[in-house]
Amino acid sequence: MTGSHTPFDYVFVVGIRSNFLGLLPDAIHEANERKLTTRIVDVHPILPDVSKYPNDWRSVGLESEVTTVTDSRAMDEFLTRHVSASTIVVFLYPPDRHLRPIWRRFASRGARVGAMLISPMPTSSWTTGESCRPAWQRIGLYLKSWLKPRPDFIVVSGTVCRRLYETYFRSLKDVHTIKAHSIEYELCRRARTDDRISGRVAAFLDQGWFSKPKPPFVDASQYPPLTLETYRELTRSLFDLLEGQFGLEVIVCAHPKGDRRATEALFEGREVAFGETLSIVRDSSLVIAHNSTSLVYAIIFGKPLVLFDCERLRNSIFRESFAALRRELPLPVVDLDHPRITTVDLSPDQTHYERFLTRYIKQDPGNSGSVWQILYEQSTVAPA
Repeated sequence: MTGSHTPFDYVFVVGIRSNFLGLLPDAIHEANERKLTTRIVDVHPILPDVSKYPNDWRSVGLESEVTTVTDSRAMDEFLTRHVSASTIVVFLYPPDRHLRPIWRRFASRGARVGAMLISPMPTSSWTTGESCRPAWQRIGLYLKSWLKPRPDFIVVSGTVCRRLYETYFRSLKDVHTIKAHSIEYELCRRARTDDRISGRVAAFLDQGWFSKPKPPFVDASQYPPLTLETYRELTRSLFDLLEGQFGLEVIVCAHPKGDRRATEALFEGREVAFGETLSIVRDSSLVIAHNSTSLVYAIIFGKPLVLFDCERLRNSIFRESFAALRRELPLPVVDLDHPRITTVDLSPDQTHYERFLTRYIKQDPGNSGSVWQILYEQSTVAPA
């Protein structure tokens, strides 16, 4: 198998809390199968203002596999012992301005350094393109880009993911592009059959606005985007409609970072599922969401998807991201202020689903292996 006898060792660099955490055990297992040496280095303690977002390595059984660097001296020691010209370094977080100095330190050891960013979601800048920026902004971004490091390779999911890299680096010329797929697709491809859900189920994807910790970078006066009482009242009206008019049993898929008690109290009287979003969406008849990242499960599994909105949300901090999602997916929208659904179309728009898959989830149907198989087999390839 290509890459099975590569002389390279692999180092995975993790910054603030990584979405790859739950998949890294598979990365280690796949590397062991290929007789590859892997190391994980957690650099979040030496990044400014991100100490509130540590990685819970114990939860995924990797605490003994991780080197956590707490200062510059520890970083130097790790580089000296484990990084050389025979090392492939994979950053599992966007190489933002805080990580660029660390990136350069790895590159200075002669290592082959790249980034793995494979789960983009629609935003206004990605869907409209950089050309919509004023000329003076584009010139400023171009000048700043010359201060950024250059990757040897990038790992992408859809075509929009490549555009995102282009906002980080001055050019992708001579950069090897590895076409993989999103984290969500990886989870879906590994999902096992679950027959517990039967009948007509509507999966409601809770945003966790009232049950998860508030992001520190969000203005507290704008978050949550509406009051708990309003959210409870509006969603209850929607659930009553779905259950009464269409005979769909609503199951609330709790946000993975949400507090159990708070979520159950918010949706009292309805079934609330924790840690089962993927399987419930897969076996559902309908999926309802605002702009949750988990809605991509519905697209991957080809499930009908309905978005919900209301006046308060249309005037909230989420309006731009929701508008961008609507441009990518012209899906039916239920206004929670006046919840009405004339029909429930159980035949999703496959044309727009396929377009979304290509742009955000997976652009190369020929790559059927796991994310890590694709990475190990292609990361040693030199730029064309």
